[in-house]
Amino acid sequence: MSRREHSRILTWASAADWDGVVHADFGNHSADRIELGYRAVETGMLAYWPLDEEGGLTAQDVVGSQDGTVQGATTGRTGVLGTTSYAFDGTDDYISGATDVSALRNTASLSFWLKSTQSGDDTMWQAPGITGVESNGDGNDIFWGWIDASGFIGVQAGVNPGAMSSTDVADGTWHHVVLTRDADSGEVAVYVDGTREDTVTSRIGEITTTFDSIGRIEDTAGTPEYFDGQIDEFQVYDRVLSASAVQSLYQSSQAGALRTTEKRFPEPVDPSTLSRRRQRYSSVRDWYLSVRRIRSRGRRYVLPKQRDHSRRT
Repeated sequence: MSRREHSRILTWASAADWDGVVHADFGNHSADRIELGYRAVETGMLAYWPLDEEGGLTAQDVVGSQDGTVQGATTGRTGVLGTTSYAFDGTDDYISGATDVSALRNTASLSFWLKSTQSGDDTMWQAPGITGVESNGDGNDIFWGWIDASGFIGVQAGVNPGAMSSTDVADGTWHHVVLTRDADSGEVAVYVDGTREDTVTSRIGEITTTFDSIGRIEDTAGTPEYFDGQIDEFQVYDRVLSASAVQSLYQSSQAGALRTTEKRFPEPVDPSTLSRRRQRYSSVRDWYLSVRRIRSRGRRYVLPKQRDHSRRT
């Protein structure tokens, strides 16, 4: 394969043909083509909602098994990585049925991008947030991405102290946020734009109160707190991500680390007959175009992994 072919991507005839796992890490993403693929960071990703849908009521979990249901959120808004995002109105918009977030009740990490101007509340159980639950009358609760009155974002388990950012994320610009929690030690940490900004000891042990929403903090008393702004690239890990992994996640939006992408077809096809379109990259060194598996009714075609040294001109 020539160097020119190394820098191309697969394209599909129409969006109606697309029903596979297709996502762009960098560049323009649309439902009818594979741009690049998922970033390769570390093991332990349990769920990944790219939030790239441009309509419909399904928020696809492309790694786990639990698609969410869109409850009023606006899809198709401009996001990060050249893709789209979801917008939440802070009143009653959220995604329900995202049950893979249940991993966040134990040792876990949460990575996402957000854009907001929302001022929250200095009391965590009255504050808006990204996901979690307030358990009325006890400390069996957890708050992932709750936002205080100064626009700082944090993670906290129960009534114990929580980690809070030193960056105001409610400034109307996109920020990458990673929150981590070690349920054994109680250590929680918050990273903003690749930098760890706070680490404290919060409650230890599993949180048994359940929740399954994205875009709000649930409340067992029936008064959830809703996030106002945009969310993109929502990922759940079953482990505490290292500082280097967090930095890699953040930098991949600038430099594009890649891995497998998948496309399904209604009938068996010969990959050599698929159309290709030129794709150039910026700041590329030893990138991998890793579109390796194409499935079709039980048949699998393997495309060799290629090294790409091309640069934008």
